[in-house]
Amino acid sequence: MEFLLENILNLVGFLVGLAIGIMSIIGFRNTGSPTLFRLTIAFFSISIGFFVIWAGYMIEDFVIKSGNIERWIQTLGIVIQTVGYFFIAFSHSIKSFFPKSRY
Repeated sequence: MEFLLENILNLVGFLVGLAIGIMSIIGFRNTGSPTLFRLTIAFFSISIGFFVIWAGYMIEDFVIKSGNIERWIQTLGIVIQTVGYFFIAFSHSIKSFFPKSRY
């Protein structure tokens, strides 16, 4: 049961991240905003990280059948997600510490 729930949650995370990434890239193409570009990188990275973990679970479930996911696959997915979360924090810090000019 836990394995099925983990698969569903990773797939939902992938789809939500992908949807937000697509919206961000559309906004970036329309405005050219560097903030939207950073958010595009962030959410695509988070989405890819969820996909890597989901793919690891699927490979384990249908090919390897050992009962648990390989540690390196899960670590790789988490590292990719961490890059995305870094870009979100970086984008927020730039926006907070360097306010726009009022002119």
